[in-house]
Amino acid sequence: MLGMRSDLYQRSSHRLDMLIRGKGGKGGKGGKGGGKAAAAAPAEEEAAPVEFDLAPFESDMASAVAHLRRELQGLRTGAARPGLLEGIEIAVDPWRSGHHGGPHVPLRALGTVVARSPTLLVVEVYDKQDAEPVAKSIAASPLKLQARVEGGEVLVPVPRPTLEVIERMLKLAAAEAESARQAVRRARHRALEAARAAAAGASADEARRRDKEVQAATDRHIREVDAVLKAKERDLRENH
Repeated sequence: MLGMRSDLYQRSSHRLDMLIRGKGGKGGKGGKGGGKAAAAAPAEEEAAPVEFDLAPFESDMASAVAHLRRELQGLRTGAARPGLLEGIEIAVDPWRSGHHGGPHVPLRALGTVVARSPTLLVVEVYDKQDAEPVAKSIAASPLKLQARVEGGEVLVPVPRPTLEVIERMLKLAAAEAESARQAVRRARHRALEAARAAAAGASADEARRRDKEVQAATDRHIREVDAVLKAKERDLRENH
């Protein structure tokens, strides 16, 4: 009887040991499988395409067009208007009078332009030391207006526009438009760089679609620049 009990005990222990080992083996396999899944997850994340947002670059393009509109508003025939001078770049000494923005600054940063009469503009400079540089820069500008300093102010007679003056205004308008086009193209270049950086995880079709979106936005804003310029040219030729 004792021998039979001993034999039964040994067989029960053997079965229990097998069950324990079996569970451990399955757990080990499950552990390995879980490790493989965890290792695969980062690869899937890396393959996901990066989002590309064209909106900030379109905003830069629109800003270039808006700046052109503001600059061309000052180019008018007829009575003298302050906007005629406000966009002129003034050559200054960057280490004098606190001008640390470079060798040229917009006239509006140095003073206020007022119309004293239909044929006279006056620049009321904030610092009288800037009066001479302002007068010289106005005389050297494409408008070729004769400016002089009197009593710390810059007086700028504006004659009734002749054909020669109108031609100068047309050239100035064309130069402003070209600056706007260049600003749009710079925004396009930045947008393409961002789109191509984002294309690392995208398909070839998606990359081409992004490039086309950038080019379409560029073409649209260049057409706006051209339209603004043509409208100003028509205004200058017809209203003198």
